[in-house]
Amino acid sequence: MENKSGFSLNMIPNMGKTVFYENELLLADSFGIDITTEDLKRLLPMNSLQVDFFMILFCLRGELSFLLNRQTIQLHANEVAIVKYNDIGEVMESSLHFDLFVMGFSNNSYIENMYSKSIWESRKFVLFNNHFTIDEEDMQLHLMFYQMMKERLMDDSFLPKKDFVAKSLSLMGVIMQNTIMHASQSMQQMSNQRNVLLFEQFIKLVEDN
Repeated sequence: MENKSGFSLNMIPNMGKTVFYENELLLADSFGIDITTEDLKRLLPMNSLQVDFFMILFCLRGELSFLLNRQTIQLHANEVAIVKYNDIGEVMESSLHFDLFVMGFSNNSYIENMYSKSIWESRKFVLFNNHFTIDEEDMQLHLMFYQMMKERLMDDSFLPKKDFVAKSLSLMGVIMQNTIMHASQSMQQMSNQRNVLLFEQFIKLVEDN
């Protein structure tokens, strides 16, 4: 029988590129190292467990294959994957020269910073879509805020960490809203094109008969 016991944020090992803040926020990346599939499996040892946190994976380079709720996800450069509470995931394989950065949240207030009630449409999109493309410019903005948060959290002399994190996540939420709006429009266009193609095929079948 499949084990679906919880996998919490504090179960993720610190591999030298990981920052934890008050057991509520995780920042991790593969920058400057050639991360392997086994490294990723140690970093994200979900092994078909239900996750007890919210996580966003940003892919900058390469490819990552993983299972999410029994669905195979292929994450490529300039794509984002979102793992939500109670999702079940497992890392399968990654390419060489794979770069990503990850943010994990076990505090709902941090998630609310990124997905406030004012961007409810974004929240609905995330609820039904766990994988989408992101503009390169938006990706670089997310990366900039990620790096600033990581630097400030690692700086013992910087005191207003919580306020800085909250404000940074709020700004990232605005950028994510733009990303999601573009992704939603792109998906709608693809859906419309498929509908037109199906209709044309139907008409041709009618005419042929």
